Amino acid sequence: MKTTMSPMEPGWRWVARGLALKLAGLVIAVVLFPLALAGLFLWGGSDDVGQLQQNLTPGPWLAAVVSLLGIGILFDWVGRCCCLAAPSSVQGRRLLYGSVACQFLALTCATVGAIACGIPLPNNPLNKTAVLSIFAGSVTFQFVAAGCFTIFLQSLARHVDRPDIERVANKVVGLLAMLYPSLVGLAILAMIVLSVSIALGCCGLFVILGGAIVWIPAAAVVGAVTLVMYVLYGIVLLQLRGEIVNRLDSGTAFHEMEESGPE
Repeated sequence: MKTTMSPMEPGWRWVARGLALKLAGLVIAVVLFPLALAGLFLWGGSDDVGQLQQNLTPGPWLAAVVSLLGIGILFDWVGRCCCLAAPSSVQGRRLLYGSVACQFLALTCATVGAIACGIPLPNNPLNKTAVLSIFAGSVTFQFVAAGCFTIFLQSLARHVDRPDIERVANKVVGLLAMLYPSLVGLAILAMIVLSVSIALGCCGLFVILGGAIVWIPAAAVVGAVTLVMYVLYGIVLLQLRGEIVNRLDSGTAFHEMEESGPE
C-alpha cells in the first residue's frame, strides 16, 4: 500500500528547523573542535613538558573554548529534538531517540569538563586523567549520536526521493566509522610520544621530533578526513532542509515508502 503525506503537516516544519539548528551547531564544531582538542592535549601534558607550556595553556581559555563548543552541541541537540516531529513513516526515525540521548550525555560531559578545566588543579576534585576521560566520553557519545542521526538522514533522503543526498549521507557514515578509531589512535600516539620523552629525559627535543615525524602527519591526515566529513555532512543537512522547505512552500506532497500490509 502506498500513501502520501501532506507537506503542510506541522511536523515537517519542525524537521526543517531542526536541520537548520544542526547546521549551526556543525559550523561551531568545525571552528572550535580543533582548538579544544589541541588545548586538551597541551593541557594534559603541561605538567610534564615545562613551565613555558604551562603558561601557554591556562585553564580559563580552554574552558571558554569548550563552553562555546558546548553551545554548538546544545544547538545540535535541540535540532535533533525538533527532528523527532518527522512522520513515523520515515524509516530510521526511532534512531533519533538514541541520538538525542547520546547527544545529551555528550553535552553533560562537555559541561562538567569545561567547569573542571576552570578550577585550579590544587583545588580541583578531579585530576587530569579524570577530566580527560570525561572529554573522551563526550567525544564518544558525540560519535554515536552522529552515527544514529546520519542513518536517519539517509532514511529521510530516501523518504523525500533524493537518492543523490542519500549517497552523500552514505559517505558520511563511512567516514564516521573511520574517524573515531583514528582519533583514538591519534590520542594514544600523542601519549606514547610524551611518555617516551619523559622516560628518556629529553622532553622538549623528543616532543618536537616525535611530533614532526609521527604525530603531526597523522593529525594532518585525520584532520583532512574530518574536514571532508564535515563538508559532506553540511551538504546533506543543507540540501535536505532546502528540499523540505521547497516542498512546504510549493505544497508538493512527499512520496511515502511502500508499506506492506495484510491483503
